[in-house]
Amino acid sequence: MTVIYGLVHLASLKTYVGCTSGKPAKRMREHRCLLNQGKHSEPDLQRDWQTYGYAAFSLGILEELGEVSVAQKRAAELRWMDR
Repeated sequence: MTVIYGLVHLASLKTYVGCTSGKPAKRMREHRCLLNQGKHSEPDLQRDWQTYGYAAFSLGILEELGEVSVAQKRAAELRWMDR
């Protein structure tokens, strides 16, 4: 199953949108590890993380897709990014 998730900065509601075929909690741990090391690929997210810390963020499931193609995953991710 594929899940579209959002990592939300609670104060500004800026949201990093991603997708995973694994468990969302595991993916959050991966993001947290990169962010804590200052190595995340999204500069705005990295800056907010360094400024406000872990407690200022929340991970939420935006959509569950089931078994879909790579193109369908990307289309769903882009749909959520546009919102």
